[in-house]
Amino acid sequence: QFHNPSSLEIRSIQVQPGGSILLGGNIAVSASNTYGCVRLLADGSVDPSFQLVEQTKSQKGTTVLLSDNTILFSSPAGLIRLAPNGALDDTFTLLDPSGSGFDRIDDVIQTATNELLVYGFFSKINTTEVVNIAKVTFTPFPPVPSAPTGLTAAAQSEKPQLTWTDNSDNESGFEVERATTGA
Repeated sequence: QFHNPSSLEIRSIQVQPGGSILLGGNIAVSASNTYGCVRLLADGSVDPSFQLVEQTKSQKGTTVLLSDNTILFSSPAGLIRLAPNGALDDTFTLLDPSGSGFDRIDDVIQTATNELLVYGFFSKINTTEVVNIAKVTFTPFPPVPSAPTGLTAAAQSEKPQLTWTDNSDNESGFEVERATTGA
């Protein structure tokens, strides 16, 4: 499955809900591409739907699966957050370890109070002076709203009357679509 298994360097492994496996490190999936974060399907094959985080061979990443199913990935640019499908979350404020010249984030632990304990070799996180360990807060992704249930339709003159049970309190509205083909 991997291009050069003897040079495979795994720094972290996480199991996502549903059984997919996240690997962080130096992972060669072809002769020309080395990735810092790869997701494997339950059969061990690389998940083609996951947006791979490309790295150069000298860069080693580690992954952390957060309680909201997003992924923190320590990259040479700092700590980035990925959506569950691997897409970069540009709403997350990059945690940038900088200042010492040997800057890296080795691992991250999420606390029960949505704080991140970050450690590695650095003297700053963003502009805050710290030495090799820092505690930062983050905002989790909002949970996915629960689907409505009990949809019923009643004929009313020229337009149907739709009713349903709203099972969530964190949606901004509902979108109703109509098909004319019966599908």
